[in-house]
Amino acid sequence: MDIFESERSEAFNNYALANFMRARGTFPPSVRTHDQLRECVDFYLRVCSSRVNTRLLSIAAATYATFGTCPLTGRTALPATNAKQTLAILSSCGMYDFSGEWACTVGLPAKSGVSGNIFLVVPGMFGICVWSPRLDVMGNSVRGVRVAQLLKQHMSCSLLDIIARSRYSGCGI
Repeated sequence: MDIFESERSEAFNNYALANFMRARGTFPPSVRTHDQLRECVDFYLRVCSSRVNTRLLSIAAATYATFGTCPLTGRTALPATNAKQTLAILSSCGMYDFSGEWACTVGLPAKSGVSGNIFLVVPGMFGICVWSPRLDVMGNSVRGVRVAQLLKQHMSCSLLDIIARSRYSGCGI
């Protein structure tokens, strides 16, 4: 069984959420049937099942850190507005059920994957990807979470740290 089929066989919550969202009018009006809704969820599952590596994910994270411009090519990969909206979503729910704790202990936009990767963005500075396959009960990389917490601790680079430094740079904070 390939990764997509494996994810699809366990996607009960994804399909349930999609049906709930469709019933509440949050899908585009063009999604009218159960087959169309299933196609949307399957597309999401295919994206989640894509083969990537840490280099590719770190380039993507760095592109989000520069608000849509790939730092390797200088090309705009997506509009800054879309990058900022994505970063807001990653900040609120990119780490599954650990997102609230993540916001307090790391405070950076991130997305974890079931392979053990954590895609991490320090807006305006850099993006990285950490990979270590052992997952905790929340589905996040054990070592990846610890690396991110140490990064935040040593660099003071959470979103609130960055804002405080830029706003109060001359006030001794």
